[in-house]
Amino acid sequence: MLVENIEFKSNSIVFKGTLGKYLGEVILGILLSMITLGVYVAWFVKNLHAYMVDNSSLNDSSFKFKGTGGKLFVILLLTIMIPVFIFMYFMFNAIKGKSVEELTSLTRYMQLGILVIMIPYLYFAYKWMVNVQYKNYTITWETNVWESIGKIALEIFLSIITIGLYFPLAHLKLYKYFAERTIVKSDEGDLKFGYDIEPKEDYIFIFIQTVL
Repeated sequence: MLVENIEFKSNSIVFKGTLGKYLGEVILGILLSMITLGVYVAWFVKNLHAYMVDNSSLNDSSFKFKGTGGKLFVILLLTIMIPVFIFMYFMFNAIKGKSVEELTSLTRYMQLGILVIMIPYLYFAYKWMVNVQYKNYTITWETNVWESIGKIALEIFLSIITIGLYFPLAHLKLYKYFAERTIVKSDEGDLKFGYDIEPKEDYIFIFIQTVL
């Protein structure tokens, strides 16, 4: 439903996938993920994302997702699995012999630590997702790693200290930031996406939807 409501110059994107095949991908992915103790999750995610992209077309020309499960596995390994394992190891050693009050305080630090670890993952995972071929066009992100991670961290920090009130605006600013860095490359030259943000109207819309 989402894909088929996207238009480009009055032409709607067509989605050719079916619910049956999608459920087949989901069931197979879950089974293989369980059998491999989670190792297959990266390829499961890749197959689902590719299923949505590859079955979408514009003017009878299909899109093609170029990302690989192997690259996503490396992203998960380096930004989630290893950092979380190291962080939890030190946290579990830190809670030994602590009082209830101290444990409560450490729990907050643990939650904050996990959130910080998630920031690089969010960046690299979404960058991995924006890797699409359409005819002779390649759609990718052109971003600076540390600048982008800093941007995500800042918006999350502002959302936390405002108890979530800033979150809709954080969402909008991040969307605009990365939309402007989404590049369409071809032999004829580069094109850029963008987003004409209307802070007040867009904020109110997202805030009301979140509350509802």
